[in-house]
Amino acid sequence: MQSATFLQLAPEFGGTKYGPFRGGEIRLGSDPANNDISLPSDVGVLAQHVRVLQQNETSYIVAPVDRTATVFIWRQGKNQPKQISTPMAVNIGDGFSLVTPEGFRFYIHSEALKRDREQAGSGFAERAMKRMPTSRGLLEEVKRRGFAKVFTTRLGNSAMYAYRFIITGQIFSPMYIVAGIMMVSGWFFATGATCSAFSLNSSANDYASKWQECKDQRDGVQLGEDRASVPGVTQSILAANDWTSALRGDRELYQAYARALDATFQNRMSYEVHYKRGDSKLAQFRSGLARNNTDGLVNTLAYAAAWPTNTTSREWRAIEDSEGNEVCARGPLALTYRQAKNLGLENVQVDALVTETVAISKNIAEKQEALAKTVERAGQEPMSFAGTTILEGGVSLAGGRQCISTEGTDDRTDIGALVRAFNRELGPSVRGLPDENAANWLTLRLFKLAAMDFTVYRDLSFQTSASASSFLGNQPGVTSKRLDFATKYSANIMARAVVTRCSATLDKELIGNPPEHLGKLPELTQCAILKAFVEYGRLD
Repeated sequence: MQSATFLQLAPEFGGTKYGPFRGGEIRLGSDPANNDISLPSDVGVLAQHVRVLQQNETSYIVAPVDRTATVFIWRQGKNQPKQISTPMAVNIGDGFSLVTPEGFRFYIHSEALKRDREQAGSGFAERAMKRMPTSRGLLEEVKRRGFAKVFTTRLGNSAMYAYRFIITGQIFSPMYIVAGIMMVSGWFFATGATCSAFSLNSSANDYASKWQECKDQRDGVQLGEDRASVPGVTQSILAANDWTSALRGDRELYQAYARALDATFQNRMSYEVHYKRGDSKLAQFRSGLARNNTDGLVNTLAYAAAWPTNTTSREWRAIEDSEGNEVCARGPLALTYRQAKNLGLENVQVDALVTETVAISKNIAEKQEALAKTVERAGQEPMSFAGTTILEGGVSLAGGRQCISTEGTDDRTDIGALVRAFNRELGPSVRGLPDENAANWLTLRLFKLAAMDFTVYRDLSFQTSASASSFLGNQPGVTSKRLDFATKYSANIMARAVVTRCSATLDKELIGNPPEHLGKLPELTQCAILKAFVEYGRLD
């Protein structure tokens, strides 16, 4: 069972203990409505200043909310704090201060470790006290550092804090002295987040030595430097071995993915339905794919069905196709008519995006003309719509438009038909695609799905180990507009997969009750690091 977490102010600030906190995240700032601990803004504390994310029983991540949120880490046994601007791994007993080194300082405690201390008995406390420096030595050190801080910090009241700390005798508080020794639990935790923080935060002069020191202390747990990068974290979150090399080897895809991640994270509340409801279209589609595919493929391709819930109806959407035309897209995957035909769906009704005036009019000829244009764009033989019943989409889309379609069954709305088509055209052992675990095997499947909207789709090849962008871009008929469409389409599916899965991991309401329909969720560490990359603008 996960231990409760407490944050306790240093004695010179009164020693107030906050908690217990049993969620995955604790927020501190000056805005009472959006923080677990509210602090005064007149000393420089931002509305949302810092977050503390629990990793396991003894390790946490302290993350400034943005670049202007100044935070200092106080390590156990260290007298000098370290300013951070990116997430930093800490342990039980470590502390952090806000705004300046002398600002509000909190120490992290755990209910489980508290019980351990009680079981240890007073004998251990007495032995720990014997190892402490003398009272006079402590007093002299505090005086020396206190006077030095007065002249080197921005807050003029730092002298007052130091003075009160000494003359009130709080420096000799058993809680303060014993806690600093008894809560030692090591600075490393096995996810490698500390090394990630070093890789982002070290200066040019001491980067190499600190990075090597960090790796040397991982006790043989080799997670790799890629875990500290956007591609590496993406690979961990999606549980697929393709993303690190694919993103590193495809600059166009990486840039599109970075933009999609940023936009999707900003709109992440629109994806809640996908992980909170086990009966969502994503849940049904993912469940169907999972029967015959590995997690690596399912954790990416399934999220073609994870559209934001605030983008019109779930059945109809207006999107821009690979030719730059605004067209109708239908079903949970928002497939265009041309895309659905190339995917091999058996029953696909012809549709067209028209004004509401046309949709509700009795001018049948105008509606038939719009439908005929859709057939022409799909590269099919002309069709006659004489005597065909034409239906309205029933939902007003942006710009006062509606989708009309011919009457009949449409497999774009049938989860079973979609699953069968994906297995047949995009599965791990499909002929004409690289086998699972080959280079770029996942990215090429995403690009193939996007290219199904191309009029030249039937002339394309996807059997290669090269990067998807360069390979597809060199094929006949693939214009820069079409390549840009495929790149953005693939990047958006990747971003939706990452954000939906991480939103579930970071959601406090789901602690202890993760949504089963998303499979095994990513680690909190990886999601916190990627979220920090987004919020600090470090995706590029």
